Amino acid sequence: MDVQNEPLQYQNTEKVDKTSHSCGERQHRGVFRLAVLCLGVMCILQAALNIALRLCLTDLVNQRKETDQLQEEKDEHQRRLSELVTDLDNQRKERDELQRRVSELAYLVKQAFSCSYIVSSLPMKAID
Repeated sequence: MDVQNEPLQYQNTEKVDKTSHSCGERQHRGVFRLAVLCLGVMCILQAALNIALRLCLTDLVNQRKETDQLQEEKDEHQRRLSELVTDLDNQRKERDELQRRVSELAYLVKQAFSCSYIVSSLPMKAID
């Protein structure tokens, strides 16, 4: 018995060509590639939208902070204006009161001078 002359069992099997695929396998592979491509594009689009949304949200938050700060400044200025108006009203009342007093004093001084003129114009009697 010669071992070398006997054909091996696997040598009789038919070789399968790996490059030849059926039409259905190619179609499935194309659909799979298209699905992966679409998924990749959607991921890129989602990332771009996330970035744009973050930028818009950051701008909105900054504008809100600035608006709140400006509103606080406006309230402070209005409060200060109200205080100044009150002070001005008090100053005007004080001025009016002082003008009234000056007028009264001027009237009294005028009366005092006119009385002293009358008294000084009367003849004086000699005191014995």
